[in-house]
Amino acid sequence: MSHFLCLSAGIVRAPELKPLLQGSVCLHRPWNRWPGLREPDAVLGWGMKANTGKTSALAERLQLPFWRLEDGFISYLGHPALGDRRFSLIVDKW
Repeated sequence: MSHFLCLSAGIVRAPELKPLLQGSVCLHRPWNRWPGLREPDAVLGWGMKANTGKTSALAERLQLPFWRLEDGFISYLGHPALGDRRFSLIVDKW
């Protein structure tokens, strides 16, 4: 199982990401280096959001791959506001 870091609480809270990525997602806290977890495999960011630049800089600083996530072509089979979960995901590995 892979282990990923991100700077977004929204990414961490998305329950469908764990099975889609086949790994755990942890919010990066610089003062707490992954307690009880092994070294991360990659750093995750979402699309072109404002904090994605910070996320890719974190990956570079930690010398880890950066993976940019985005909704897939058929992202939801309903609407997320109604509690529907993500159906597909695009992972762009940098």
